[in-house]
Amino acid sequence: MNDRRPLFAIALIMMIALVPSFFLKKPAPKSPVTSAAPAAGVADSARVPALAPTDAAPSARSAAPASQQIDSGIATLPSVPEDTIVVRSSLYRYAISTHGGRLISSRFLRYKSMALGDTLAGGKPDTLELLPAGTSLLGSSLVIGNDTLRLDQVSYTASLDSLTPSDGNEIIALTGRSGGYGVSLKYHFAPDDFKIHIDGAITGLGAAGGTLLVNLGNGFRDSEKNLIEDHRERAIVTKQDGTNLTRLMSLVPR
Repeated sequence: MNDRRPLFAIALIMMIALVPSFFLKKPAPKSPVTSAAPAAGVADSARVPALAPTDAAPSARSAAPASQQIDSGIATLPSVPEDTIVVRSSLYRYAISTHGGRLISSRFLRYKSMALGDTLAGGKPDTLELLPAGTSLLGSSLVIGNDTLRLDQVSYTASLDSLTPSDGNEIIALTGRSGGYGVSLKYHFAPDDFKIHIDGAITGLGAAGGTLLVNLGNGFRDSEKNLIEDHRERAIVTKQDGTNLTRLMSLVPR
């Protein structure tokens, strides 16, 4: 059986690189961070049309919800049609929804899925899709005093509808607005690197600023034949002074 641990290490490093570096001021000391933010970006991603296997057409579109869901006191705006932006190189194919700027598909084109059922029309294994159907990454929210701005519900306008990186300097810019807040995101891609770098900015914040919460989703798809071994070997890899591996099965829920 192929050792997939390096693959999942790459994927987890990619997730860490995805966390937006919003230019926010220091939050107020008593901001109610622990209870203000709802779970981000999972239920609504079912409205985004799922990408077909590897050779499917690179764009899809569907109607977005009638209004953005933003908590207590922050005004809503009419939504715009939702698009799926596809970014593809020889290594990967990513799909980003303009509804919330969420990553809704992450396919590694040089790896094959070993899960039963992940096959193409000719019976050959399909390429590896990391995200389960109907889920997403980067379901962010911003806690502002007693209010929560659901960034995963903002309708963004994208600078491009598709991208094939060539020199590592390509950017997809997303801009959106909710009430008095302006939100801008810049996604940076390289053709020879799985990582996505994101810069972000929010305008309209007061002196207290806000606290950004980022939802990294509910885990990866099962892509191995031996699911018990697959689950046992899953781990988080972090790198600071050195490289550390923490197996998920060793974590104690709180």
